[in-house]
Amino acid sequence: MADARLNVILTLVDRMTNNLKSVNRTLAQNKDLLKKVGGAASAFSIASVLAIRSFARAAINSRIAQSQLEAAIRAAGGSFDEFEGPIDRAIGHLTKFSDYSKGELKGALKDLIIAIGDVPLSITALQTAADVAAASGMDIGTAATMVGRFMRGEIDAIRMVTSSIEPGITDPLERLAWLQKQVAGQALANINPFKQFGNKINETKAIIGKFIVDDLEPLLKKLGELLGVVGNLPPGLID
Repeated sequence: MADARLNVILTLVDRMTNNLKSVNRTLAQNKDLLKKVGGAASAFSIASVLAIRSFARAAINSRIAQSQLEAAIRAAGGSFDEFEGPIDRAIGHLTKFSDYSKGELKGALKDLIIAIGDVPLSITALQTAADVAAASGMDIGTAATMVGRFMRGEIDAIRMVTSSIEPGITDPLERLAWLQKQVAGQALANINPFKQFGNKINETKAIIGKFIVDDLEPLLKKLGELLGVVGNLPPGLID
């Protein structure tokens, strides 16, 4: 639904102003810069309003994933600034040694934090969630929730990955260490290079899209006020 509203608003903006065309010209004049930013600029068109919408959507989706992660950290009694370094290192590592995107990994970390209620422990468990997802074929968000429940003491939560657990393991960290031994290396072993390449393109789109959205926000806000639809804009677009 947010995508549909964004498409409508960006189409109206394109018809009522020349801003999008100006942004397109600016992007077209900076192909070398785009290649440096993402190394994949040649893989998608920067010549159309459709591309601008695609960049904007990628930026907004990235912003939403970040906002949801920050909300989960606050609910657990912390702040993103407090854990930014460890989070960036964990996600940076997994984007290289798995085929999960930054958005997927932020979503998985959010699910771990919600399930476990402990931010540092959730960061530690992110690798295991990625390995469980790769080993089982489930999406990483579902795997993260299952890992969190298992660490909380729900043995059956992980039964589809392993049918047994050593008796007497009750400490969450010991449970995590045991589970990691069962699935170690699965995320790396199951990397899909085409998905990794797609992730890189989407990350580049989000970087470019951030500048586009930042430039268009004042215009979109004014247009929204004129149309009376400010309350229906995608979350975070005009906050």
